[in-house]
Amino acid sequence: MFIESLEEQLAKWFPFKIKDKENLDLLRERQKDRRLGVLICANHGATTDAIRITLLLNPLKREGVVGGINFVIAKDHINFLRDPVYTVLARLGEGLAGVETVPVVQAYLSRDPALGEERRQQIEEETVITGLALLRKAEEIAQNGCLVILPEGHRSQIEGQLQPAERGLRNLVGRFPIILPVGIKYPEKSSRGFGFGEEAELIIGQPLTREEIQLRAGKLGQEYGVPPQSLIHHTVMLAICDLLPESVWGVYHPLDKKTLTRVLKNEIVLRRSPDGRVLPMDKRGEIYPKKNR
Repeated sequence: MFIESLEEQLAKWFPFKIKDKENLDLLRERQKDRRLGVLICANHGATTDAIRITLLLNPLKREGVVGGINFVIAKDHINFLRDPVYTVLARLGEGLAGVETVPVVQAYLSRDPALGEERRQQIEEETVITGLALLRKAEEIAQNGCLVILPEGHRSQIEGQLQPAERGLRNLVGRFPIILPVGIKYPEKSSRGFGFGEEAELIIGQPLTREEIQLRAGKLGQEYGVPPQSLIHHTVMLAICDLLPESVWGVYHPLDKKTLTRVLKNEIVLRRSPDGRVLPMDKRGEIYPKKNR
């Protein structure tokens, strides 16, 4: 009763509506005879994405449609000295909503040009160690639980435009029977911070199997001349892109083929810019899409 009252209050602070609910019915149908593990992938456009996804999933958990809810979270977000606000939110989610967190060190942190070589190597080692721990945990969750990941690895800092997915997602997709893409759309003039009272829209994609993702990656590879196995993470992001308005397609805009080709070849990734923002950039420090420079 307390949890449901808390959910009602959070829904007032962080309201959202659900679009394409019929895809949740498809998920229910797939889970009817035997509950399978579900990997939920969503774009990261605002600070409150995780809160809204939790509010979406908790009723499904009570129905038995999904199992225990687990979130991939940046390690710094559960370090009170580094990020007190996120840490408190994460601990509240664990204690009150039963959400478990799986901490990782994001790959983009090692791409900071201001880093010395020793620190860069240290971050790369931490990225590998936490990534392997995530894969071990994912094996367990994939049996009948639910894992939520925001594949971009960092909140979009240019009006919610989509950014390149981090490559670690590739290894997760192969472990889960069901992948559910979710597009999160915010008002055009959203603060993209906590924005109390701002209504978002959660757009539910069709549940996909890992085989369907691999098939799409194969077709994408043929079109762009890239090995399909290296496109799994981008294929998931393109499924999310299909749910969102053109104004936020960012580096995945299909008409900007030059940028998209470089993204698919992992030549454009998230990097820290000289002004401290984390943006889609190439090795020379050029920001993409070009209109955002």
